[in-house]
Amino acid sequence: MSAGVYDASLNNPYPIATRAGSREFASKGGFAITPDDNADLTHPVRAIYVGSDAGNVRVVTVSDDTLTFIGVPIGTIIPIAAKRVKSTGTTSTNLVGLA
Repeated sequence: MSAGVYDASLNNPYPIATRAGSREFASKGGFAITPDDNADLTHPVRAIYVGSDAGNVRVVTVSDDTLTFIGVPIGTIIPIAAKRVKSTGTTSTNLVGLA
C-alpha cells in the first residue's frame, strides 16, 4: 500500500503512511492509552508513544495481528496502526495513542 492510500479492507478511517516524515503520517490528535485485553481503543491509532517505563508493548493491529514490541525505550514512537493495546504482555506505561 502506498503512503496515504485508504485501504477499506482494514476498516480504518485513517490513511496509513508507509514512511515516517510524510505529511500523511503526521498525527492529527492523541489520547492516553489504558491497556486492556478485551476492549479496543476508542478509535485506531497511527502510532504509540512510550512515555515511561521502558519495556514491552503488545498490540492488536487493524489487520487483527497480535504483535509484541520487546524492550521499547522511553520516548519511542512505534509507527503501528493498532486498534488495541493488550494489558497482558505490556509493561511500558504512560502510553499515548497518536491518531
